Amino acid sequence: RPDNETTDLPVLVFIHGGNNQTGHAQEISGASFVKNHDAIVVSINYRLGPLGFNPLPALKTGTDEENSGNIALLDIEKSLEWVKQNIENFGGNSENITVAGFSAGGRDVMAMLISPMFKGKFDKAISLSGGMTIADEKKSQKVFAEAIAPLVVEDKIKNNLEEATEWLLTTDQEVVDYLYELDAERLSGLMTNASLRMSVFPHLYNDGIVIPKEGFDTENYNNVPLMMLSGEQEFSLFARFDPYFEESLKDGSLETDEDMMKRYDFLNNYGGKLYSLFNLEDSAQKMKENYQAPIYGMEILFGEDENVVSEEMSIFGSFHGVFVPLLDTNNKNYDGLVGDAYESKGAADLAMVFQDYLYQFINDDIGNNSQSVEWQEWQADSKENILFLDADKEKAIVKMGNKEYNYTDVLEEMEADTSLSSETKEDLVKNLLNGRWFSY
Repeated sequence: RPDNETTDLPVLVFIHGGNNQTGHAQEISGASFVKNHDAIVVSINYRLGPLGFNPLPALKTGTDEENSGNIALLDIEKSLEWVKQNIENFGGNSENITVAGFSAGGRDVMAMLISPMFKGKFDKAISLSGGMTIADEKKSQKVFAEAIAPLVVEDKIKNNLEEATEWLLTTDQEVVDYLYELDAERLSGLMTNASLRMSVFPHLYNDGIVIPKEGFDTENYNNVPLMMLSGEQEFSLFARFDPYFEESLKDGSLETDEDMMKRYDFLNNYGGKLYSLFNLEDSAQKMKENYQAPIYGMEILFGEDENVVSEEMSIFGSFHGVFVPLLDTNNKNYDGLVGDAYESKGAADLAMVFQDYLYQFINDDIGNNSQSVEWQEWQADSKENILFLDADKEKAIVKMGNKEYNYTDVLEEMEADTSLSSETKEDLVKNLLNGRWFSY
């Protein structure tokens, strides 16, 4: 909170990312934001991996909420209850709480908008590179059983993985006892290799209690003002550090081999476009008929121009997390990737502009500020429904605009792309783009 006597402050509750498998509350500190804006930032931890979204039948021994498998959401709900009851002691306004999540945290926020359990628990919502995902519980149970099966074999309870998997899918008391006796450290690292693949780590189950059976096809939302943000090249980190490019990164040939660079550029371009649509436009289109509150879209373009940012950052462009050093200006999480890109006057101005718009949103103050560009609500078919933020070396660049392409456009553009052979394109699409959050 700010180092002053101000009270009745807007509250931002931050939910970290990490694919719901990894990460921690220190992802963003909020210190630089509250230094310049009278607000409170609370960041929370919640259970992760098999401890946070485990739907195995043997664990369904509690309340309907606990039996949902959406354990992480129950943790987040308890956090919000605590904040609502206690935040006035820190100078916060318990009637002005905004939930904000990044990546998996953003997907959790979107799930909270359709969850009856979260009705009245928050007043505004921010999804930072989030989007809408739901996992099938039956399929998910098998994924979790297969992931835990090696421990069963290691502990000599079953002879092979097939027997172990079948055993874990039962409700035998021996399975219940075994699962509860497992050390958390043995479980927590089992499924950390998903890298945006729900088939490897499924979460968010439409159980009918925590999340409605109809999932995001619901007509009943927790209608609060919603902000959704995306970068333009959201897939760049995931493409570059996929095992596909591991050897090329090690020997440096990714930078010198023209063919390998074309492959990376193909993934960065089309994966980025698909992912950015998923983070913002796709959700807004899906919600437009039934959502009874304003939706605001924002996209960050900063990072594409090597003449403005560092050579290191230009490789990734406006990557997944590009907003983090703007919101948390002392954040070092991405230093190895971006070099000194955020140290220019333009980047500093962009950070202040980004924070100002964010503060407008959480403080119910959009349109009443010193910014020259007014942030318009997202409206279907509008030519000015997204706020685009960029910067040159000296200052921020702000404009209202819209996405000039949709999913169909991107797929047709991929089909027509002749920079790679048909065989190579098919390989990249099948093995690197398919099965990601954005690629259904």
